[in-house]
Amino acid sequence: MVRESKESITLKEYFCTKLGDLKALICAELDTIRALRQSDKEALETAKSAMEERLNKMNEFRDAIKDQNANFVTKPEFEARIDSVCKDIVKFKEFIAAINAKADQKQVDRLTIVSIISIVIALVSVIINHL
Repeated sequence: MVRESKESITLKEYFCTKLGDLKALICAELDTIRALRQSDKEALETAKSAMEERLNKMNEFRDAIKDQNANFVTKPEFEARIDSVCKDIVKFKEFIAAINAKADQKQVDRLTIVSIISIVIALVSVIINHL
């Protein structure tokens, strides 16, 4: 027979107490795990929202770059246009040179006429003075 004292408990009571303690510990750990899982879910949702926002901004930036690039002139198109402009500049320079040549010829003609008139006047005055 087992002797029981005031300080002793039965084996069943001991196991029930230990089982209750273990159950309380497991429940506390489960509550902690649930709280951690919930905070992880919240952190994951926050990170997901931040990532979606970042990706949306990147897409907006990419669209802006595409729009900007659509307005740029391509190199072959630029070269074709600049060649055309250079040819027009050469033609313009030739035109200006032709105008300047005509202007110079007009000035020479005027000076020649004025010189001839001056000589005629000088001759007339010499002839009038000697008569």
